[in-house]
Amino acid sequence: MSGFSILKLTLLLISMLTIMAGTPVAPTLPKLAAAFAGEPHAELLSRLVLTMPALFTVIGAPLAGVVADRFGRRPLALVALLLYAVAGTSGFFGQTLTQILIGRAFLGLAVGGCTTAATALITDYFRGRERADLLGVQAAFTTAGGVLFISLGGFLAEWGWRFPFLIYLVAAAIFFLALGVIREPVRHQSLTRDGSASGLPWALLAAVYVVGLVGHIGFFSIPVQMPFYLQRDFGIGGVGTGLVLSLATVFASLTSFNYGRIKRRLSYPAILTTLFSLMAASYVVVGTAPALWVLVAGMCITGIAAGMLIPTINNWVSDVAASHVRGRALGLVTTSIFLGQFLTPIVIAPVLARVPSGTFFWLLGCVLLGFGLLVRLTAPWLVRRTRRVMDGMAPEEYT
Repeated sequence: MSGFSILKLTLLLISMLTIMAGTPVAPTLPKLAAAFAGEPHAELLSRLVLTMPALFTVIGAPLAGVVADRFGRRPLALVALLLYAVAGTSGFFGQTLTQILIGRAFLGLAVGGCTTAATALITDYFRGRERADLLGVQAAFTTAGGVLFISLGGFLAEWGWRFPFLIYLVAAAIFFLALGVIREPVRHQSLTRDGSASGLPWALLAAVYVVGLVGHIGFFSIPVQMPFYLQRDFGIGGVGTGLVLSLATVFASLTSFNYGRIKRRLSYPAILTTLFSLMAASYVVVGTAPALWVLVAGMCITGIAAGMLIPTINNWVSDVAASHVRGRALGLVTTSIFLGQFLTPIVIAPVLARVPSGTFFWLLGCVLLGFGLLVRLTAPWLVRRTRRVMDGMAPEEYT
């Protein structure tokens, strides 16, 4: 394998750590709660073990973006990898739920650093088609990693609730790999055609961040509510639920892997309109499914739509953010993603309190369809603004 290929693999492995923040310990939560049953609020605190990293990733990712731009991508990646290994495995040694939650908070900060650094390095090293292809593969690695690590976590949980925390040691191995192959990319300080310093197109970026936030609230409604829907309406237990959710993940990975081909044929607004339309249709199918096989078909469509979201957001932001400020722009992408995960249960709870799960899903489909139409209506402005920003940048920034 060439050094260039090892570099790509290293960046993909760092990206895969994003999904590892929560998935390895999910299967061990019941045992963890039982182990600390004597502590006050043990059930609530044990659930926070799963969600705490996402909250601190929301906080830490923008800071990581500033660090990446000011001190470099390589230092950020290396420090974040070490923190990830230490904070992740701290749960193995924790003697109280409070100690474990403190470690999980630092893990969230490390995730923000790893995700921002890896994506910034990809967008600094690569251009054009190669960048789009690699950002798609990055999303595929991240999604597939969720299936791998939740399975490995379930296997280790059979030995005891502490053992899944040892999975985070993989970050230490990636650290030594990164130490050898990652070099700080050259970043330009004068980035417009007239030689003046380029800033960030905040109006356009804000629109992209909102798309990422809404898209992830839509997609993460599936893992939050689908288990209850399958159990109550279809009599499906844990194993069957896992298989249904895994199907969506598989189709998301396949779509992400082929994202480069999609990008070469469609503009960013066209991709987003397509994915929101597909996601809307899939939720209407899921919510009105008369049989399990119909629901499964809807979930496959959900996966296809979801597989286009993260690569589109990352690639779009990378195209319109000059390299010397790209870290902070991509840090806010990470924030929008994890804020969507964190807000999903809060946003959908009032609706679920009033309607059954099936009705909720087709209503969500209608909302997402409306949002897709909004993207379509604003597409001329989005395309025009994107071209204007890119036309004002030096050619080496995006070619």
